[in-house]
Amino acid sequence: MINKVFKPLKKLDKLNCAYLYEDGQVLCIFERTVKDIGKRTEYAKLATKRSVRPNFRGRIVFHQPALLLAISLMKDAAITINVPSVERGSDNSKKRGLAVNDLIVNSADGYFSIVMIPDVLSSGITYQPEAQFKLINDKYGDAPVVEVDGVKL
Repeated sequence: MINKVFKPLKKLDKLNCAYLYEDGQVLCIFERTVKDIGKRTEYAKLATKRSVRPNFRGRIVFHQPALLLAISLMKDAAITINVPSVERGSDNSKKRGLAVNDLIVNSADGYFSIVMIPDVLSSGITYQPEAQFKLINDKYGDAPVVEVDGVKL
């Protein structure tokens, strides 16, 4: 079953990105265009119930949130990601001084890894080990949180 955090409030709303935090919370940012005034607005939905076991500090930003959705549908999925490092790379990337990191997903359904070279090769994933979950006045930045665990606020 798809977690409600990934479903937009209205059919034409667009899921822009998803954040997975070290405690397992998922925050999704949606965009809506108000046709009458041609203005774009954002809102956020939060899932506090863990659908994926995180094995990292900080947060991972999924700029293509369909990947996090797919991972959340895997049975007993766990995500590990490491800080970019030159030592993790191949001989060729080490010679060029390129830092490499990878996102690893283990589940009862299988295993996969995505190798990333930050600032060189985009993967649609950004690891932010220092980031912490923080809402101010029920907002994430300018985006109001409109739903928590499927309950509208």
